[in-house]
Amino acid sequence: MTKFYKRGGFFFSVLMLVFFISIGLMSLGYDNKTRMLPLLVVMAGIILSVLDLAGEIFPRFTLRVDEKLGGTEGIKSVSGTKIDTETEGDERSTLIFIIVWLIGYGLLVLLVGFHIGTVISLFLSFKFLAKYRWLKTIILTIGTWLFVYVCFDILLKLSFFRGILFGEIVTI
Repeated sequence: MTKFYKRGGFFFSVLMLVFFISIGLMSLGYDNKTRMLPLLVVMAGIILSVLDLAGEIFPRFTLRVDEKLGGTEGIKSVSGTKIDTETEGDERSTLIFIIVWLIGYGLLVLLVGFHIGTVISLFLSFKFLAKYRWLKTIILTIGTWLFVYVCFDILLKLSFFRGILFGEIVTI
Protein backbone atom coordinates (compact mmCIF):
# COMPACT_ATOMS: atom_id res chain seq x y z
CA MET A 1 0.00 0.00 0.00
CA THR A 2 1.48 3.33 -1.06
CA LYS A 3 1.59 6.29 1.29
CA PHE A 4 -1.07 8.93 0.62
CA TYR A 5 1.54 11.59 -0.14
CA LYS A 6 3.04 9.41 -2.89
CA ARG A 7 -0.19 9.20 -4.87
CA GLY A 8 -1.08 11.69 -7.59
CA GLY A 9 -4.60 12.19 -6.24
CA PHE A 10 -3.22 13.69 -3.04
CA PHE A 11 -1.22 16.33 -4.89
CA PHE A 12 -4.15 17.10 -7.17
CA SER A 13 -6.41 17.62 -4.12
CA VAL A 14 -3.84 19.92 -2.50
CA LEU A 15 -3.45 21.83 -5.78
CA MET A 16 -7.22 22.30 -6.10
CA LEU A 17 -7.46 23.46 -2.48
CA VAL A 18 -4.69 26.02 -3.00
CA PHE A 19 -6.36 27.12 -6.26
CA PHE A 20 -9.74 27.72 -4.62
CA ILE A 21 -8.21 29.53 -1.65
CA SER A 22 -6.20 31.81 -3.95
CA ILE A 23 -9.25 32.58 -6.12
CA GLY A 24 -11.20 33.35 -2.93
CA LEU A 25 -8.52 35.73 -1.71
CA MET A 26 -8.36 37.46 -5.10
CA SER A 27 -12.14 37.89 -5.22
CA LEU A 28 -12.10 39.72 -1.88
CA GLY A 29 -10.70 42.72 -3.79
CA TYR A 30 -13.91 43.08 -5.82
CA ASP A 31 -16.88 45.18 -4.78
CA ASN A 32 -19.58 43.49 -2.69
CA LYS A 33 -21.94 42.46 -5.48
CA THR A 34 -19.22 41.28 -7.86
CA ARG A 35 -17.46 39.08 -5.32
CA MET A 36 -20.58 37.07 -4.37
CA LEU A 37 -20.49 34.58 -7.25
CA PRO A 38 -16.75 33.79 -7.01
CA LEU A 39 -17.03 33.39 -3.24
CA LEU A 40 -20.01 31.07 -3.60
CA VAL A 41 -18.13 28.88 -6.07
CA VAL A 42 -14.96 29.06 -3.96
CA MET A 43 -16.79 27.93 -0.82
CA ALA A 44 -18.19 24.89 -2.61
CA GLY A 45 -14.78 24.17 -4.15
CA ILE A 46 -12.98 24.38 -0.81
CA ILE A 47 -15.49 22.05 0.85
CA LEU A 48 -15.20 19.50 -1.96
CA SER A 49 -11.40 19.80 -2.04
CA VAL A 50 -11.16 19.22 1.72
CA LEU A 51 -13.44 16.17 1.43
CA ASP A 52 -11.36 14.85 -1.46
CA LEU A 53 -8.15 15.45 0.49
CA ALA A 54 -9.62 13.65 3.51
CA GLY A 55 -10.45 10.74 1.22
CA GLU A 56 -6.89 10.63 -0.07
CA ILE A 57 -5.42 10.64 3.44
CA PHE A 58 -8.06 8.37 5.02
CA PRO A 59 -9.36 5.96 2.31
CA ARG A 60 -11.90 4.39 4.66
CA PHE A 61 -13.55 7.82 4.97
CA THR A 62 -14.18 7.76 1.22
CA LEU A 63 -15.70 4.29 1.44
CA ARG A 64 -18.03 5.32 4.27
CA VAL A 65 -19.18 8.40 2.36
CA ASP A 66 -19.72 6.33 -0.79
CA GLU A 67 -21.75 3.77 1.14
CA LYS A 68 -23.93 6.53 2.63
CA LEU A 69 -24.51 8.10 -0.78
CA GLY A 70 -25.79 5.03 -2.52
CA GLY A 71 -23.50 2.04 -2.26
CA THR A 72 -20.14 0.92 -3.54
CA GLU A 73 -21.16 -0.89 -6.71
CA GLY A 74 -18.55 -0.41 -9.39
CA ILE A 75 -16.18 1.71 -7.29
CA LYS A 76 -12.52 0.86 -7.73
CA SER A 77 -10.53 -0.33 -4.77
CA VAL A 78 -9.13 2.50 -2.67
CA SER A 79 -5.61 2.06 -1.27
CA GLY A 80 -5.75 -1.67 -0.89
CA THR A 81 -9.34 -1.85 0.32
CA LYS A 82 -11.06 -4.57 -1.65
CA ILE A 83 -14.20 -3.53 -3.52
CA ASP A 84 -15.78 -4.72 -6.75
CA THR A 85 -13.65 -3.29 -9.53
CA GLU A 86 -14.59 -2.39 -13.06
CA THR A 87 -12.79 -3.82 -16.05
CA GLU A 88 -11.22 -1.54 -18.64
CA GLY A 89 -14.11 -2.19 -21.04
CA ASP A 90 -16.60 -1.15 -18.35
CA GLU A 91 -14.62 2.03 -17.72
CA ARG A 92 -14.64 2.90 -21.42
CA SER A 93 -18.39 2.31 -21.77
CA THR A 94 -19.00 4.33 -18.61
CA LEU A 95 -16.91 7.18 -20.00
CA ILE A 96 -18.81 7.11 -23.31
CA PHE A 97 -22.11 7.09 -21.42
CA ILE A 98 -21.06 10.11 -19.33
CA ILE A 99 -19.97 12.03 -22.44
CA VAL A 100 -23.29 11.27 -24.16
CA TRP A 101 -25.14 12.27 -20.96
CA LEU A 102 -23.32 15.62 -20.80
CA ILE A 103 -23.99 16.33 -24.48
CA GLY A 104 -27.66 15.49 -23.90
CA TYR A 105 -27.76 17.82 -20.90
CA GLY A 106 -26.21 20.62 -22.98
CA LEU A 107 -28.80 20.14 -25.73
CA LEU A 108 -31.59 20.03 -23.17
CA VAL A 109 -30.43 23.32 -21.63
CA LEU A 110 -30.18 24.82 -25.11
CA LEU A 111 -33.76 23.82 -25.92
CA VAL A 112 -35.68 24.35 -22.66
CA GLY A 113 -33.31 26.48 -20.58
CA PHE A 114 -31.10 26.01 -17.58
CA HIS A 115 -33.72 25.55 -14.88
CA ILE A 116 -36.00 23.09 -16.67
CA GLY A 117 -33.06 21.24 -18.27
CA THR A 118 -31.31 20.89 -14.93
CA VAL A 119 -34.44 19.61 -13.18
CA ILE A 120 -35.04 17.02 -15.92
CA SER A 121 -31.39 15.95 -15.96
CA LEU A 122 -31.13 15.71 -12.17
CA PHE A 123 -34.35 13.75 -11.94
CA LEU A 124 -33.26 11.26 -14.60
CA SER A 125 -29.78 10.84 -13.14
CA PHE A 126 -31.02 10.36 -9.58
CA LYS A 127 -33.73 7.91 -10.63
CA PHE A 128 -32.03 5.87 -13.33
CA LEU A 129 -28.28 6.25 -12.81
CA ALA A 130 -28.14 6.35 -9.02
CA LYS A 131 -31.30 4.22 -8.79
CA TYR A 132 -32.71 6.18 -5.85
CA ARG A 133 -36.26 5.63 -4.67
CA TRP A 134 -38.96 8.01 -5.92
CA LEU A 135 -39.20 10.09 -2.76
CA LYS A 136 -35.43 10.57 -2.46
CA THR A 137 -35.21 11.40 -6.17
CA ILE A 138 -37.93 14.05 -5.92
CA ILE A 139 -36.53 15.57 -2.72
CA LEU A 140 -32.97 15.76 -4.09
CA THR A 141 -34.10 17.19 -7.41
CA ILE A 142 -36.29 19.88 -5.87
CA GLY A 143 -33.74 20.65 -3.15
CA THR A 144 -30.89 21.08 -5.62
CA TRP A 145 -32.99 23.24 -7.92
CA LEU A 146 -34.20 25.39 -5.02
CA PHE A 147 -30.61 25.89 -3.81
CA VAL A 148 -29.48 27.03 -7.26
CA TYR A 149 -32.57 29.21 -7.75
CA VAL A 150 -32.29 30.94 -4.37
CA CYS A 151 -28.51 31.46 -4.60
CA PHE A 152 -28.35 32.73 -8.16
CA ASP A 153 -31.75 34.06 -9.19
CA ILE A 154 -32.88 35.59 -5.90
CA LEU A 155 -29.72 36.47 -3.96
CA LEU A 156 -27.37 37.31 -6.84
CA LYS A 157 -30.14 38.45 -9.22
CA LEU A 158 -28.63 36.51 -12.12
CA SER A 159 -30.86 35.16 -14.84
CA PHE A 160 -29.98 31.92 -16.56
CA PHE A 161 -30.50 30.91 -20.17
CA ARG A 162 -34.24 30.43 -20.82
CA GLY A 163 -33.91 28.12 -23.80
CA ILE A 164 -34.68 28.43 -27.49
CA LEU A 165 -38.22 27.08 -27.01
CA PHE A 166 -38.96 29.91 -24.55
CA GLY A 167 -37.74 32.76 -26.72
CA GLU A 168 -34.06 32.97 -25.93
CA ILE A 169 -32.02 34.03 -28.94
CA VAL A 170 -28.74 32.26 -29.56
CA THR A 171 -26.05 34.21 -31.38
CA ILE A 172 -22.96 32.53 -32.74
